[in-house]
Amino acid sequence: MIFIGMPGIEKRLTRYPQLYSRIGFAHEFDRLSKDEIHHILEYRWGELGLSVQLEDFSNYEAVIRVI
Repeated sequence: MIFIGMPGIEKRLTRYPQLYSRIGFAHEFDRLSKDEIHHILEYRWGELGLSVQLEDFSNYEAVIRVI
């Protein structure tokens, strides 16, 4: 099982020793850059049948919120 969350979440999980004792390791990932996020939204969502038209204001605002 993989938990993805806030930085330092492993420290919060120390309150729950039975769960914390089962964590093998914690790895902190770097944040995605704006270019990486745009790539994911434009190309990878297309594979799911979704499209993002940044010219459409509601799509643009949604992308900004994700970033």
